Amino acid sequence: MEPVVSRRTFRPLTGDVMEPNVDPLFARKILVAEDDYFAAFDLADFLERAGADVIGPVSNVVDAIDLVRKSVQLDWAILDVTLQDGRCFSLANALQLKGKPFLFVTGYDRGELEARYPGVPVLEKPIDYMALLATLTGFER
Repeated sequence: MEPVVSRRTFRPLTGDVMEPNVDPLFARKILVAEDDYFAAFDLADFLERAGADVIGPVSNVVDAIDLVRKSVQLDWAILDVTLQDGRCFSLANALQLKGKPFLFVTGYDRGELEARYPGVPVLEKPIDYMALLATLTGFER
């Protein structure tokens, strides 16, 4: 299976937070692992408007790990903790082995994640997209 890169129409981010036509994630390849269709669509749309090439979204651990193994370039991964086929920890471990940065998004307690994966960012649902952008670009909010 080839990595799936979304091909939605690009719409630049606008508004008070960012300058029009600025692509803060230009050409970054970002894997989205999220099993909720609407959350995945919204997240992918936001990332693409910020200039990213979205890989996925994928809704289960098995397909996501397959994409990680096959992806030549992967700049970030955004992982929902609970996917269709279970928790994403084996996916997180695969990303760590490849040295790829990732972050968690969850509606659950972040304590277990912070203990198990120290230093890995954890964002709570619903996602604060500006906090997400700050994490992905390395800027403090």
